Amino acid sequence: MKNLIIHSGNLAIGGQEKMTIELLKVLSPTKYKVLFLIEEHNGSENYYEKEIPNYINYKFLTTETFMDTLKKYKKHKNFISKIIYSYLLKKKKKIAINNLKKEMEFADTIIDYDGGLLRNINLLDLNNKSIVFWGHLGDGGPISHQKKRENFLKYTHVVAINSLMKQGFLTNHKNSTFKVELIYNFMDEKIVIDASTENIDEDLGEYIVNVGALTKVKNHKLLIEAFHKLVLLGREEKLVLIGNGREKENIEKLIKNLNLENKVILLGRKENPFKYIKNSLFYVNTSYLEGMPLTVIEAMILKKAIICTKNSGSIEVLGNSEFGILVDHNLEKLVFEMKKMLIDKEHRTFFEKKSEKRSFDFLSEKGRHNIEAFIDSL
Repeated sequence: MKNLIIHSGNLAIGGQEKMTIELLKVLSPTKYKVLFLIEEHNGSENYYEKEIPNYINYKFLTTETFMDTLKKYKKHKNFISKIIYSYLLKKKKKIAINNLKKEMEFADTIIDYDGGLLRNINLLDLNNKSIVFWGHLGDGGPISHQKKRENFLKYTHVVAINSLMKQGFLTNHKNSTFKVELIYNFMDEKIVIDASTENIDEDLGEYIVNVGALTKVKNHKLLIEAFHKLVLLGREEKLVLIGNGREKENIEKLIKNLNLENKVILLGRKENPFKYIKNSLFYVNTSYLEGMPLTVIEAMILKKAIICTKNSGSIEVLGNSEFGILVDHNLEKLVFEMKKMLIDKEHRTFFEKKSEKRSFDFLSEKGRHNIEAFIDSL
């Protein structure tokens, strides 16, 4: 049996956090003994804590009380609070790394699943251990921060979740000794499909859907402006956005300025977004950056036609528009593709079938096989 330490930042709602749980679920308890270490204890915001398999031993590296204090000072914008927050943020990292040091002897293999150890990995006694950096975002480009750049070379293995990212790691870190592995994100299709059968309480009519945090990188502005153009052309469908985040207020202002209050529906975070995806006309993702877009994969499992703006993750999933529509970050081009998907049912059906076919590459059984093969090779 192989002992593993898996390190991650938190258990809040998010694609990376969801994938941490998916990883834990496919690790066989007869093959691996796992210690899951989470840097932040966020109390009621530990959304995925309830999904940690009961055979996985886990610990938080900071206390809920400390994290509450940190968040209290983060909310305040006065000068003194900012200084205290900065001090507590550094203290949090120090507490977490010191508590991690106490657990290091448990395993010879450490998986840094969110790259959270990059800043402080030099403080750990690696002692010939295998330590894995798991990339989730970006294109494997050079690291500008000198300390992080030096620390990155301390990893023995790097996992990329798309081909562009893998090539970036190989090209931009030629002096490194780490090995680079390509492992796709994957989903438990049974959970997705079963949850999608629940009834929707809201009366939404016909709608287009997007699921994702309301942040600048998700580029909801482009999606809403494209949808506005469709409304001006006389389209009666709605746009449903599922998620929450720091851009919510700006998005609400944009919706109001475009007189779309009755057309763009902000549902907030939903424990079960799958039922909304299943009942939509098609799925749109307009992110600037995606390592491997989980919500797109979930939509494919549910046989939805996909439109994505180009980034390394969407290109990997959709190919050269083979399995869905890829479009530049261009308003008119996005409007054209969304309009075509709305008015041409045969076009939509064609890409629904393509979605279903591509989804087979991201299912949990294939993911389990790839993960086990990689871990066993360490």
